Formats: sequence, C-alpha cells, structure tokens
Amino acid sequence: MPVNISWLLEGRIVDVKYSGDVTIEDKRQGAELEFDFLEQGTAPLVHVLLNIADQTSSPTDIKAIQGALDKALKHPKKGWTLAYGKEEFRMENFVNSVVTQSFSVRYRTFSTLQETLEFLVYVDPSLRDVIDIE
Repeated sequence: MPVNISWLLEGRIVDVKYSGDVTIEDKRQGAELEFDFLEQGTAPLVHVLLNIADQTSSPTDIKAIQGALDKALKHPKKGWTLAYGKEEFRMENFVNSVVTQSFSVRYRTFSTLQETLEFLVYVDPSLRDVIDIE
C-alpha cells in the first residue's frame, strides 16, 4: 500500500508516509487511517507529518481529493498538517494547499524533517521537551 501511518509521538504526532504512485483511493484509505489516529490522540490538537519524499505521483483532482480527505480534515483534534520531503513536487504542494485551505486546516510545506520539527515546536511549544531538535 502506498500509504503507511504510525505514531511519531504517541497520541500527539501522526507520521504519514506516501510512496510510489498515489491514487485517490490511496488518499481515501490514508484519511480513514489518519482519522482513527486522530480519534486516539491524547492532546487537544494532534499534528500530522506528511512525508512525500518517496512519492512519485499524486492525483490532482481537487474535488475528488476533498471528498477523499473530508472526514480526517474535519476532525476536531486536527492540528497542523506539515508536508515535507520534496521541494520540487510543486503540484502536490499546491493541491494540498488548496484542499487544506478549503477546510481551514493549518498546512505548511518544508524540504526536510528537521525544518518540519523545528516549525512544529515553534507553533506548539508544549512539544519542546519531547521532540529532540538538533
């Protein structure tokens, strides 16, 4: 499956990794799994890190993506969604930006995991003592 989801930090940060050619169905399955993780979250806001470094393609139909991600993006515990791993994947970043804005989700993109974690600690200072920033 082109999507793998786990906890980066139990109950607080979800780690979502897409790889290969990602389809609308993959996005839908990923959103269902993400929703389950958000449900299990222990913090008022659960953040999602979206690793697209190994992703080679992604759907661009904004309406279809909105439909596939609807449930997860509307979750009341949804914190920041931070994508990283492919600076040159501009279409993916543009589509994600449009989709997340339509749901008023906080979304940013970064080149590296390090930059992503530095930003996350900045916007959620409660993570300072539990995330190791070099």
